[in-house]
Amino acid sequence: MSSQEPHVEFVRVCGFPNELEASIIVQMLNEEGVTTKMTGSSGTTVFGGLPFEEGYQIFVPHSEVEKTQQLLHKHPHFHELDSADEN
Repeated sequence: MSSQEPHVEFVRVCGFPNELEASIIVQMLNEEGVTTKMTGSSGTTVFGGLPFEEGYQIFVPHSEVEKTQQLLHKHPHFHELDSADEN
């Protein structure tokens, strides 16, 4: 008999235009014990080089979304986004 792992629903928590930035976040989350999945490829550009879409997507189990959001909030990249939203 083969044992089957329970189905785990993964949720997208953020995305980045390049693999390096995404890998840094994945590493940080893994070090904190969060299971991650990363999908994607380099983002495409349009209109003179503006990013059209975030090429790398990071997913975590639904049960770890709240913990992940708390960890991401501590990361400098997300602080910059928060202050941009306030202006």
